[in-house]
Amino acid sequence: MQNAESLLTESAEIAEPDIIDVEPERPPETALAKIESDLATMQAHAAATLQRSQLMVDFQMNMRKMIATNVRQSHWVRFGEKIRPDGSECLRLRMLFGVDIEIEDMQRDDYEDDGGKYYVYHTRGKASIGPITVPCFGSASSRTKFFAKAHGEYVDPRDINPSFISKMAWMDCFKNGIRILFGLDLDPEEIQNISGRDVADKSRDFAPKDNTKDDDQDISEQRAMIRTYILDLSGGNKADAVFFLEALTTFTTRDGKAIKGKKTVDSLTAKQVANLYKRRDKDLSATKYAAIMGARHA
Repeated sequence: MQNAESLLTESAEIAEPDIIDVEPERPPETALAKIESDLATMQAHAAATLQRSQLMVDFQMNMRKMIATNVRQSHWVRFGEKIRPDGSECLRLRMLFGVDIEIEDMQRDDYEDDGGKYYVYHTRGKASIGPITVPCFGSASSRTKFFAKAHGEYVDPRDINPSFISKMAWMDCFKNGIRILFGLDLDPEEIQNISGRDVADKSRDFAPKDNTKDDDQDISEQRAMIRTYILDLSGGNKADAVFFLEALTTFTTRDGKAIKGKKTVDSLTAKQVANLYKRRDKDLSATKYAAIMGARHA
């Protein structure tokens, strides 16, 4: 027989309840909790965006100050109200600051219009410094003034080396990459405040040429008379006067290429003034004006 102590022990062991591991139920997610979660995510994203933007502002500002204080004045050009570094300066900046430039293969598109055949090279790429990358684009045309004219005369497109045009498009893309990366499309006052240097305005190189400075007395008087004739014929309408003069001075070369005429009386050469004045009874007549403007409207 079992003694009393063993019976008591067995009873105690049998009577002990099992321990059940119960996971507490999670309260259902409410609409308010979802909104609070979304707000927290938005706040974190906004804070990160602001921090990144501030870093970019500081980066570009400090880089521009560094560039401007080491600028080579002769390699910065002013176009109207903007100042930009030229190709040589952009190449130098790439070397100084370790900029990575990737430019895609060149593409060529051929076109033809009233002025004849021409083509355009274009490419795209990206400029990077560390984790910062910006896209860039470049193009150049066979009608670029630098290539299309020599000694004041238009060049036969067949005499233009296409590799020169493609190289210009590549350099255009390269310069744009450096300028965009560092924000180097500056106002004149901005560059002065940073470096104290002024840059000559080169935009006049692209303005219509003024040939009046070399006029002698006869040519000056004839130029003034031509202007009076045209304004009288057009009734003072500037747009009509410009169209008439351009049509009047447009001509075709021996090889059949059409050369557009001049849009201002001041841009006429002395020879053009003399010839036009000599033919004034025919070319600057009401009959001629009516014929040209009638063709325009037709």
